[in-house]
Amino acid sequence: MQSTLALLLGALALTNAQPTQRAQAAEPSHVPNAYFVHLRNSTADGERADPKAAFHRKCAEKAVAYNVRYEFNDSDLFYGLSVSLSNDSAVDALKSIPEVTHVSPVRWIPRPELDTAFADNSAAAFESNLHHAVRSAASHHAKRASTSADAAAVDFNSAHRLTGVDEAHAAGIRGAGVKIAIVDSGVDHRHPALGGCFGAGCKFSFGYDLVGDAYDGYDPSKIAPKPDPLTTCLGGFHGTHVSGIVGMDATGTNDTLFSSLVGVAPEAELGMYRVFGCTGGAHEDVIVAAMQRAADDGPHLISMSLGGYAAWGGDPSSPYLELVAGLKRRGIAVVAAAGNNGESGPFWLSDPAIMPDALAVASVENSEFPTYELRDDGGESHRYGALYPFPSGNYTAVVAGDGSAQSEFGCYSENYEALAANLTGDISNYVVVVKRGWCPVTVSQQQAVANGFTKILTFPDPDSDNIFIQGYGVPVVAVVGNGTIVSIGSTTDSTIYDAIKTNGEVKLSFTDKTPVLEEQFLGGQMNNFSSVGPSWDFALKPQIAAPGGNIISTYPLGGGGWAVASGTSMAAPYLSGVYALVKSQHPDLSIDEIFDILKTTAKPLLAAGREDYSPTPQQGAGLVSAADAVFHQTTVSPSQFELGGTEKLATVDTTITLRNPTAEDVTYELGHTAANGMAFYPYGNSAPDNLGWSDGRYINLAPLPFAASIKFPSSTSITVPAGGSASVAFTVSPPTGLDPKEIPIYSGFITATSSLNETLSIPYVGAPYDYSTTPLIGLDPPTPGIHDANRSVFAAPQVYQYGSKQAQGAHQAYAFYDDDTPVFRYSLLQPTRWTRVDVVDAATDFVPTWYGYDPTQAVANYTRTSMTPNGTVAGVEVLGNIYLFSGDTPLTQLSLQWSFPLRDVTGTTYVGLKKGGYRLLVQWLRFGGDEEKREDWESWMSGIIESTRDAYEGPVNGTAV
Repeated sequence: MQSTLALLLGALALTNAQPTQRAQAAEPSHVPNAYFVHLRNSTADGERADPKAAFHRKCAEKAVAYNVRYEFNDSDLFYGLSVSLSNDSAVDALKSIPEVTHVSPVRWIPRPELDTAFADNSAAAFESNLHHAVRSAASHHAKRASTSADAAAVDFNSAHRLTGVDEAHAAGIRGAGVKIAIVDSGVDHRHPALGGCFGAGCKFSFGYDLVGDAYDGYDPSKIAPKPDPLTTCLGGFHGTHVSGIVGMDATGTNDTLFSSLVGVAPEAELGMYRVFGCTGGAHEDVIVAAMQRAADDGPHLISMSLGGYAAWGGDPSSPYLELVAGLKRRGIAVVAAAGNNGESGPFWLSDPAIMPDALAVASVENSEFPTYELRDDGGESHRYGALYPFPSGNYTAVVAGDGSAQSEFGCYSENYEALAANLTGDISNYVVVVKRGWCPVTVSQQQAVANGFTKILTFPDPDSDNIFIQGYGVPVVAVVGNGTIVSIGSTTDSTIYDAIKTNGEVKLSFTDKTPVLEEQFLGGQMNNFSSVGPSWDFALKPQIAAPGGNIISTYPLGGGGWAVASGTSMAAPYLSGVYALVKSQHPDLSIDEIFDILKTTAKPLLAAGREDYSPTPQQGAGLVSAADAVFHQTTVSPSQFELGGTEKLATVDTTITLRNPTAEDVTYELGHTAANGMAFYPYGNSAPDNLGWSDGRYINLAPLPFAASIKFPSSTSITVPAGGSASVAFTVSPPTGLDPKEIPIYSGFITATSSLNETLSIPYVGAPYDYSTTPLIGLDPPTPGIHDANRSVFAAPQVYQYGSKQAQGAHQAYAFYDDDTPVFRYSLLQPTRWTRVDVVDAATDFVPTWYGYDPTQAVANYTRTSMTPNGTVAGVEVLGNIYLFSGDTPLTQLSLQWSFPLRDVTGTTYVGLKKGGYRLLVQWLRFGGDEEKREDWESWMSGIIESTRDAYEGPVNGTAV
């Protein structure tokens, strides 16, 4: 479920992290009293004055007190401003101004990363050490283990071999002439692989720092803009890492290990727009301001590895909707990370990636990982994956924890405290061995380092059936206070652990300094953390995938200059680089044409660890194929089909057009590749509490045995003459007999294989039921007690007393104190654009879709409330609101307690609660519905809820959240 004020997420993940349960709705997260004000491009009353002048004047007339945060003056992009109000109660006054089209909260966006683990928990102390370490050019790099002379000969560009970028580079195609803007946490452009400078003639030739180091997304007074987006703090590593993926070039540097590394488009001109400080998050209006500033500098595309949770891309209150569309009209593409919430199940995406005109990118695991040799005291050789080799020496291996199964995952400080206390001699002479599979290895690293360990070796839990922890994986670099990089590596089996358990003590010898790239388990397949779509209005997101798992790239020099990181944060800049390669060779192609080429030349992927195809809402069109995109000869459009529910399918033009600009006739063989079926509730009513998608074992998408069938009315073979085109119609028959409550989704690919040895494919996605008529809520008969054993998870709505957990009938009195409060419980089974839990007078004559009581039985013995209507919703008078959700998502047996004053109809300001009788009026608006039309809302109304006292005087000071 998503509140109006938004649940947020970052866009960097740690690969091999143990899945957690499905994320539930968080408390609203928005910047207090801060709002975007969307303005018309001209005054509503025909005045000559510009809309902003009219807005300011009318605010003064209405005595609205505000401070302008940012002005957005480009009417082609997002036109308006962001303001801070003295009180949220002024929101209604803003909305009443004719020049205002929308007022929406400014959200707080978390930084797109996992925190770097420091040995000293004081970031300030670490920063002091870091600044000392980088004071002179001679000491730019943190201390890392030495490598052999042979190490420089290793070609670490495995992701390029996976995608065909290496073929483009071999042909001299490296992104020259293309400008790429990056909105992120700044960049350490002193890095030799990033050009070593900023400004004209440098690799990073443009950009701006909108916030400064001290900004944390909480205190606006800490904002300190500057022209140079330089970031040296390790907390700001994210922007440096994504920058390297796009355009680094270490081949001319003297790096002893990674001198082979090059970005996807190393000759592109780069710009950085810093929106995150060294700690904390960012206000959303800072990000919008950065995108507009970037647009003014004229890039060909903006790469964004950040975002907040979003349910659908058509929300008119989102500033990204106008902005991304405006950027596209200006010829600036937006390529954005889809998000890292794969563990949360399908329909869990982020913006701006979810916007209709943005390209949302999913993540694929890298194909190879650097490994080194170690030997045990029996002379047995083992390989461990690591960015850098461990320092040479012989070390004693010890197991984290107290011997209990969970403690050996090393997720808590106490798992290391007793171990460290019982060791003899210098703790640096020990390697702590830790299971992985319960918590992210970043957590294990952080806890180990906090207890003095600087050498850590992880292995996959042998008792786990989670295939995603089996490969190599390490977190981002951690540095202890003296500037030494913490050594952390990973093995793919439990051999060393088993030897320690058997023998009590094992010595490990580290002498090897030459890395060997080994094939990564599940390399080239979808990462489990990568967010899964579609959007809740059944749009295909993500649309394409790129390497994002275990990517080696640049890192601030104070942290050693290099790091491994994983996430769609890494996939988005990779795809941005491929876009630049295509643009450099085909400068006249439009954004849509390049997006089409990227998607139709991508390679559909099998589901991780299986022999069937992953659903398109996980992989989009598949893994980007840079060589096929750059060297394409013929094209096909459209590049994706969004078939929606069956009611929409009847209006969809399922026709593809093949274009052959070559000098010879080309024959195509048309086909169909079905992907796995999937569902929001893949186990229906049989899984306990419907946790099918919440269980980490099913993150790899529980495959369901249904698919659409495709029929080409004419022959599946078609010849397109030289310089010509041809259109081919086909019929989609969705699978039948599926339960709409489970929200099933079918998907697959239309394929076209040409006589030129090209294989083109078009992804599609659809819902095999009629969304427009399917009940939005569970309607199974409820039980008197909400915890009754035979209660269906799809039970009809009820109101019950918090203390007794028993359902009320046609009338119940509440003191609105302690346990004597009402709770509304329901199951939302379909996505909705809006869910409103409003309060109406008990004497209302409104007729809802469903009753929560017998409307033929009158109730007379209650006190009428003295509260008067606060506003209307689609023509229905309401006294106030208690919950308001935008882009609401299905969730079974959700309980919403009413233990606070009513809010006004906008949900922003408390208005109190007087003694008397009320009813809950719960209303749902489908996607595609008009919120002003009563017939587009479905509703449920409760029996009488009587407050026995003036529970909350009103208006109440404060802001509703």
